Amino acid sequence: ALIGGLISPMGGQPFLQKTDLVLKGAQEISLTRTYNPPYMPCFFPQHKKNQGEYDKKYLGLFLAEHYRGWQFFPHTKLFMSSQKIYLSLSNGAALNFQLKGTVATLDSPSYGMSNLKEEPRGSYDLRNTRVEVKQNTDTVIVYAADGTKLFYKWSGGDCFFHVFLLDKEILLNGKVLKYHYSPSKALSRVESLDAQEQHVYASLEVSKQYPGHDYTFTAPSGLKAYYMYESREIKGKIKEKIKNGTHKENFCFPTPPFLSSVKSPSYQNESLKYCERFLLTDFYGKDDIFTTVYGCFGDKPHYRVSKLSFPV
Repeated sequence: ALIGGLISPMGGQPFLQKTDLVLKGAQEISLTRTYNPPYMPCFFPQHKKNQGEYDKKYLGLFLAEHYRGWQFFPHTKLFMSSQKIYLSLSNGAALNFQLKGTVATLDSPSYGMSNLKEEPRGSYDLRNTRVEVKQNTDTVIVYAADGTKLFYKWSGGDCFFHVFLLDKEILLNGKVLKYHYSPSKALSRVESLDAQEQHVYASLEVSKQYPGHDYTFTAPSGLKAYYMYESREIKGKIKEKIKNGTHKENFCFPTPPFLSSVKSPSYQNESLKYCERFLLTDFYGKDDIFTTVYGCFGDKPHYRVSKLSFPV
């Protein structure tokens, strides 16, 4: 159970899922976003001087590698290296698999997984997720615990990872969700199809503003949802004496975009604020209004919510 209906007892951070649009079709399409807070350390590597500037530098590097924030359709990308597969599920959970040839074995810690929801059931247990790498093809198939089959197609890569984009989901009832992408490989359209993939019963258009990070989601009826993002810069300057001279360093990290406001047919004025470590501190929405204060906890100190406040 969540503490106060909001805080995960495991991570000590807010657990939030919000649905902003639902389109009815052969299979309904839901625009749902999930908040994935970073596991933020309280302390970065220590230095004798310029600790404040070094903290800024390490924060910028940490955010670039670990920050996920609010995710929508998080399962549309799969990453594969020579030995690993990195997969996000539609509920925002992230799983890692060890890859040997074409055999993938779950490598994520199992202590954070459970088959308990309304009642214990195998379809809730993420440990039942299987991955099949089709030999000599550009396809990876994921068999989700609830019986859904997800088909990923290779879309490119670099010297570190191959990137696969979700082509379609075949649900347990046989209905299909089809995914389309822009030339830049950003999600552009989701379709609800019959089992034979001949008829489109519902669709959701996804458009991203350039330059910027804002998204607009449009239903055929004209209903729209808007996600507005902000980004900051983490700047710093380090100057210190070293053995053979002076070390000088200027740095500037653009932060990952973070969701700051949402407009949807059900609520037009959702707003969000974050602290200097980019943890959610203020949430003003349709169903939840709260503020948080964070403290340091654990053998390897990291930030967890120490105070959760609701309006009186």
